[in-house]
Amino acid sequence: MRKATLAINGVLALILAVGGYYAYAQLNPVAAVAQTRTVTAAIGTVTSSVAASGKVTSPGDIGLVFSTNGILTSVRVQVGQKVTRGQLLATIDSTAATTALAQAQLSYRKSLLSVTSAQQNIQTAQTNLDNARQAAQTNLDSAKLNAQQNVTNAQTNLDNATQALASTKATLANNATQYQLTLDQAQSAFVTAQQNFDLWNNNYQLSIPLCSVDTPPTGCGSWMSAYNNLQSAQRSSDSAVVTNKANLIRDAQTLQSSQNSISSAEASAAAAQTSAASAVAAAQTSLAAAKSAYAGLTPGSGNAASETDSKVAQLQVTVAQRNLANTRLIAPAAGIVAAVAGKNGDVSSSTTAGGITGFVILTDVSALQVQAGFSEADSANVTTNASATFTFDALPNASGDGTVISIAPLPVTANSVNTYTVTFALNSPVKRLKPGMTANATLIVGTKSNVLAVPDSALTTRGGRTTVTVLKAGVQSRVTVTVGLKGDTETEITSGIKSGDVLVLPSSTASSGGGFPTGGVPGANTGTLGGGGGGGGARAGG
Repeated sequence: MRKATLAINGVLALILAVGGYYAYAQLNPVAAVAQTRTVTAAIGTVTSSVAASGKVTSPGDIGLVFSTNGILTSVRVQVGQKVTRGQLLATIDSTAATTALAQAQLSYRKSLLSVTSAQQNIQTAQTNLDNARQAAQTNLDSAKLNAQQNVTNAQTNLDNATQALASTKATLANNATQYQLTLDQAQSAFVTAQQNFDLWNNNYQLSIPLCSVDTPPTGCGSWMSAYNNLQSAQRSSDSAVVTNKANLIRDAQTLQSSQNSISSAEASAAAAQTSAASAVAAAQTSLAAAKSAYAGLTPGSGNAASETDSKVAQLQVTVAQRNLANTRLIAPAAGIVAAVAGKNGDVSSSTTAGGITGFVILTDVSALQVQAGFSEADSANVTTNASATFTFDALPNASGDGTVISIAPLPVTANSVNTYTVTFALNSPVKRLKPGMTANATLIVGTKSNVLAVPDSALTTRGGRTTVTVLKAGVQSRVTVTVGLKGDTETEITSGIKSGDVLVLPSSTASSGGGFPTGGVPGANTGTLGGGGGGGGARAGG
């Protein structure tokens, strides 16, 4: 009985196991064997681009208005009409402007006559002053020359007198020596005669009366001879003294005369210098006066009022001419009339279209631009003069190309997101393109040729490390690579692999239902190592 029970339980357990497995198999079918996808690394070109959407704009839109309001006398254009540069668009009544111009021109002609007369007076005064200035300069030069000559002559006279004085002093000194010598000789002869007489007189003790008798005493002859010699020596000595005094007085007078000549020459030199300085100062004063008068009567000073009046009158003519010209509205550039604010007989006014205000509004469709907002990251790669291509939502079969002409330095912020407006110039017109249409811009921001290129899907980047899975002889291995330019679909590899290497791409097999993840029960081999997420794809986008 016990054995039968065990057998029954075993059968039931087997039935339950088979049923459970069948139910699990129905609910969780075995995943299909994953297919290994590969790609070969090869030399090619890597291109990186950025893209954004924006609007077509017309920067050449112009609002034209009359400078002053007036009655419209002619409106020569209508909305949609093409106009050329310089074409007359409309006019207002010009009667008042014409009259004002005629009056301004008459006033200007009168002011010109006044200015001409004043200028002639100035020219005459300038001629007179030029002559006076020239004469004063001549007088100054002559005075300087004469003064210099007078000073030179006086100095020469002074030099000559000084030399004469020196010569006179030398002569007088020599004369004084001679005078003293003669005096000394006479006095010496007197002394000798006195001594000789004294000798004879001591011997004989005679006198004149004794020696004057008929029979003179003995020795009178010798005594008389000594006496006479003494008298002669006395007279010679006295005469020498008198002559010496007379000569000294005469020489002193000669010296004084020479010294007087020196003083006179010095006074003449000083007077000549004073006269020269006075003459030069007078001539310089005259020249300075002529210069001052000349400077005070140059053009623009003596007739400043008349010149100012003439300039004001000329300015009034210019204003009147401008006012008359402003009664005519002229197209400054070619374009299409987008709006007209009035008709003949109306008072000129303004209207607004497309954010532009004017009596006539022109839109210049030959110079359309594209403005698009790029994200912070993408705008950092955009440079002026970069080339771009465009598509247009409203014109699916049309495209265009252009160039970056400006990048806004400040962002536009919306919903805490910053974008930078980039403005493009279209290189050529696009048919049927109009301001306000949506444009999609794409810019090539980087390109490299003849580089090792790998699809982005073959790259896995984690923690700043980029790897690929290389398949060689049926064996997969993870290899670290160095990347260069990251393109829209491919990335440049600068090291780690070489051209011709076979790389494993992530498996494309997906889970067929609930339960265990793709690849069957956990731990099952899927044929790849690490799978691999894409390294980014195309970064085009606004």
